[in-house]
Amino acid sequence: MNDSDDAEEWLKNIFKTKKSDQYFPAYNVEEKLCTNRFRQFIAESAELYGPSNLTDEEYPAAEKKHKEKRTEIYPTKEREMWLFGRGNGDTGELKQLKISEIKNNIYEVFINYDNDIKTKNEVTVVSENGNFKIDYCKTEFLD
Repeated sequence: MNDSDDAEEWLKNIFKTKKSDQYFPAYNVEEKLCTNRFRQFIAESAELYGPSNLTDEEYPAAEKKHKEKRTEIYPTKEREMWLFGRGNGDTGELKQLKISEIKNNIYEVFINYDNDIKTKNEVTVVSENGNFKIDYCKTEFLD
C-alpha cells in the first residue's frame, strides 16, 4: 500500500462504526480530523459567514483580515464553514457515501444525508506529525 492508498483508507474509516460503513462521525469532528490551520480557517469562516457576534461595523475589517491571512493558503472566495457541508449538530447514518481519489491525496467525497441533502466535497488529505488530517474541504451542495 502506498501513502495515497493509506490516506484513502483513513478517509473511509472516518465514516465506519461497528455497525455501519457510512455513519457520519460525532459532532465537532473538525478538532479530530483537520489540520490546525484548516480548523482555524473554517472557524473564522463560520464567524464571518454564519451566525456571528460581529457588528456591522466590525464585519468589513474582520473579513479583510481573514482574506489577507488565508488567501495564500485557501481560496477565501469559498465560504467553507463545516466539514462535508454538515449542519450544526449530529448527523448519524448517511443515505449514501462514495469516496474516490481525484489525484494524489485529493479525494471526492459524495454524501447523501438522510434528509436528501447531497454534497460533493473535494478533500485534501495531508500527513501531520505522522497522522493523516484534512487540510482542505471544498463543499458543493447538489440538487
